[in-house]
Amino acid sequence: MSTEIYDVIIAGGGLGACLAACEAAGRRRRVLLISPETFLGAEITATLSPWMPETDSPSPLAALFGELSRLTDGEQAFCLGSLKKNLLAMLHEAGVSVLFASRIAGVIQQDARTVGVVIGNKSGLQGILGRAVIDATEQQSVLLMAGGSVAARGRTEASFAAEYAGVLLPMEPVPGNDAVEFHAIPGTEGLVAVRHRLAVDLSRDGYAARNQAELEARERVIAAGRQLIGSHPAFAHAMLGRLALRMSLPPPAVSNVPDGILAFPPSCWPFDLDAVAETAREVGASASAASPVDTIAPRQIGFGSCRIPWEGLNPRAASSRNYLRLHYFQLDMPAADQLPLLAETEVLVAGGGTAGAPAGIAAAMEGARVIVTESSAALGGTGCAGGINCYYHGCRDAMTARIDSQVQALSAAISPGNPPDPNRWNISVKELALLTMLRAHGGQAMFHCQALHPICRGNQAIGALVLTDEGLATVRAEVIIDATGDGDLAVRAGASVTMADPRGGNVQTFNQCRWVWQPNRNGYNNDLGVIDNRDFIDTTRGVVSAHWHADPFDFSPMPVVRESRHVHGDATFSLRDVFLPQTCKDTISRIKTDFDQHGLQGSLFARLGYLPYHTVDYTARVPYRIALPRNVEGMLVTAKAVSATQDGFSFLRMQPDLQNLGAATGVAAALSIAGKRPPRSIDTRALQERLLALGTIQADDMAEDDACLHDEAGAIARLSIGDESALPEVLLGDGSQLPRLQQHYARAEGEARRLLAMALAWFGDPRGCHLLIAALNELRIQPQSSDWDHHQRPTGGFTGTPSTYWRVNQLIVLLGIAGDLAALPLLIEIASETDAGGETNENPRLHWRRVPNYDRIVCLCLALERFAAPAAVPALERLLNRPGIRGHLNTDRADADRAYPSAYLEVAVARTLARCGGKAGAIVLAAYLDDVRMVLSAHARDELQAIAGSDIGDDPFAWRDWLASHDITPLPYRQLERF
Repeated sequence: MSTEIYDVIIAGGGLGACLAACEAAGRRRRVLLISPETFLGAEITATLSPWMPETDSPSPLAALFGELSRLTDGEQAFCLGSLKKNLLAMLHEAGVSVLFASRIAGVIQQDARTVGVVIGNKSGLQGILGRAVIDATEQQSVLLMAGGSVAARGRTEASFAAEYAGVLLPMEPVPGNDAVEFHAIPGTEGLVAVRHRLAVDLSRDGYAARNQAELEARERVIAAGRQLIGSHPAFAHAMLGRLALRMSLPPPAVSNVPDGILAFPPSCWPFDLDAVAETAREVGASASAASPVDTIAPRQIGFGSCRIPWEGLNPRAASSRNYLRLHYFQLDMPAADQLPLLAETEVLVAGGGTAGAPAGIAAAMEGARVIVTESSAALGGTGCAGGINCYYHGCRDAMTARIDSQVQALSAAISPGNPPDPNRWNISVKELALLTMLRAHGGQAMFHCQALHPICRGNQAIGALVLTDEGLATVRAEVIIDATGDGDLAVRAGASVTMADPRGGNVQTFNQCRWVWQPNRNGYNNDLGVIDNRDFIDTTRGVVSAHWHADPFDFSPMPVVRESRHVHGDATFSLRDVFLPQTCKDTISRIKTDFDQHGLQGSLFARLGYLPYHTVDYTARVPYRIALPRNVEGMLVTAKAVSATQDGFSFLRMQPDLQNLGAATGVAAALSIAGKRPPRSIDTRALQERLLALGTIQADDMAEDDACLHDEAGAIARLSIGDESALPEVLLGDGSQLPRLQQHYARAEGEARRLLAMALAWFGDPRGCHLLIAALNELRIQPQSSDWDHHQRPTGGFTGTPSTYWRVNQLIVLLGIAGDLAALPLLIEIASETDAGGETNENPRLHWRRVPNYDRIVCLCLALERFAAPAAVPALERLLNRPGIRGHLNTDRADADRAYPSAYLEVAVARTLARCGGKAGAIVLAAYLDDVRMVLSAHARDELQAIAGSDIGDDPFAWRDWLASHDITPLPYRQLERF
């Protein structure tokens, strides 16, 4: 077992850490810097301190601050976003590898020497080896985990900042309150940072004490805001902007430094820039000159007071050939009884986002003892830290209405300058309102606390391993609500999952919104790209991409991933739940939206064009069973990871609906506690009655049983007389009416017979395929083009009667489903004639950036890979090499997603070619193993493994060698989701 070793590992992303990294890299050392945040310079950027004291001599840090503006009070201020971007650019230029959104969980030791660190993130635990480790964490976490010590701090003074706009300048001190100070910030008229000084008791220094101080600081913002608005003339029409992501605390004094570690205590802002730069140089030089370790042989892992043998966590050497080229060991989790107990509760909500915060609030309102763990610094998720602070669609009643009412009331009290807008909210006000609602009912929030893994007794979840800045700990609970958005706990408890589109893992786009004033502090929804946020390296790639796209603005601290895993539940929400009228015996919420998927539809039904974007609003009922993960007890899943098909999920993801769904799962958890029954066994009628009283559901949502109210027999009868509008209704059936379809087909004539043949093909009956072949042969030579809406976006389908373009697409897909070999020559001929259709549409939104024939090519690939016929190889080779389709591989740029739709299409054509036996397709897939976009490289590897029947790894050259000496056996693919 071996892996490459870094010369210097730096834990922490502050200014000094960045400068020390550059110093070490400048001495030709291989350096890795690990930041727990999604940005750098946290002692300034996370604390909202965008000003720089005057210095007698030019500081080496000054150039990093971007454009400086001289202010009348003797200070200089700068754009926080510019500082973040400049720091990252400086590290990249120096050759430093930067890893974001990973916390230090432990240290790797060889005897008494520290030879690496253990990090934790959404991918679990990883071990990274290094010859020297610089501890630049806020609390000296690495040093403490290695057995070092710091001096107790006792009672001390801290500060917490909030941003206000619309303040009349100059400002006078607050009468009778010397704990508030102001700092003006250029960029928006009347923009100031308000710093609140508060006393903090750290005599019991630790995560719990600091978290409590953070909660009190936010209460201080509310109280001080009321006072400022009510008594300070300058704030009469002010708007609350951002809140700091953490307090400014004096750093701990180091008293004992273990071997292998260099301590770099972070400074408390404001500080002496020259002194920080000089210390960074010294520490970086010391790390570079550290005694080389010829052979690193890890003996144990230190998790604070706990020591575990290295082999005890089953280390598996791994590396990424994609972004970062990072070498590491994937590790198992330590046993829960080896870690300290952080807290005990009745309901643990893992994740305080769009659904998690309402889940915690609702469970607390019902009387349960609740803890909400949140890896960031605030509740609210996508609509707050994620920057998407506006509603699009969704049911705005029940818990959503309660939250909106609280936000409006608090906004009037502490942010009166906010323009009235029922669809948009002040991000910081909503964060504070959610926290206030949770705490008002006895709930507890734990910020900077990430739930990594469930604690289970058999298949019963009884708690979770969590990671704070002090390392790993446990939280015990009777019921777990997995609100991670990705099913992190459910899947690690044994639940099966699907990653977005089950065919290729394709997911919707992600955002890390740039912050702009317009006139409120808002996030700009910009569809950065596609990332697999299960992978910590691909997450870092997305964060780096956000830095470059946000220019010249700052950006939100949270990458918003619209989709990843879907946990398999006792029921699965699909397009049938949306399109067919039906009753549901366990309805717990409602949804309302049009189809707003930021990606490519994945279902067969959508491939027929029956799921166009942004056309018709739909309402549907949501069953409790989609929140119950199969084979796991004591756990509910809420948020984006509920059990759903990819296209069905797109109707569930509106923020108002997720807030109501989260609240419903919170009520269910509380009923489980009260009734001493697991969530799967609670009285769903009692749950519904409670939700009815709360306004989450309506009386007609409470049915005795599941029942489809759709008249499928009547739809077939209409289809048999040529009513084409009945075709999608028939296709939505479950196949039980196939004999009736066959009977009508035997008697029908003309257009009705062709429509019935289409329905038969959908259910796999090829008896009418000769009619479809004839129709396709006639239509393919008619003038046709893909459809675009008035915004010049591809529609992805049609309403009413299909155009010739979409009729051809339908026939291609249906012939592929039916599998009639008589259709194969015609499909091959069409593939030979097809090209990209023109230049890529350069729409500002990534998911619209497609070549005109995108949908046609996807439909052809879907059909041809079901045949997997070698006869299709020449046509597919020509298609693959057409202009606009080939050449989108990207192996080096973090922000490579601008061409993602084209790259995905290239992979789709290549995989179809490979499944038909064409080595040229497999060679393209092998090249994509090196693509920086993890979704594409992972899909390419899965396809190669399936085609080869073995796993050769992720080295493109190894695969090319294998392909040079092996034939490819055609391998059909027939497992696509219908709905």
